[in-house]
Amino acid sequence: MLVPTVRTTAVLDAVGDRGYRLVNATIGAVAQSVYTAAAALDVGCGVALGFDNISYIEELGLEATGEAPLLIMMAGHERPAPADYRHELT
Repeated sequence: MLVPTVRTTAVLDAVGDRGYRLVNATIGAVAQSVYTAAAALDVGCGVALGFDNISYIEELGLEATGEAPLLIMMAGHERPAPADYRHELT
């Protein structure tokens, strides 16, 4: 599991409201890079946006730094035929 974190409030203080775009572009680039690297290594990868980030802040000890996780990335062995989509059923 990879948990990229950002000091969003520090970015907003430095560049104003456009900081939201900068933070989201950065975190999106991180996710895309991990997906690309995982594909090149034939490793399964997934990203989750809806999670309890307060628990992650506490577990990772990020309270003092002001960092917050914006997404979590899971990587590992890919299951054979993970989707197993049967088109004839639709």
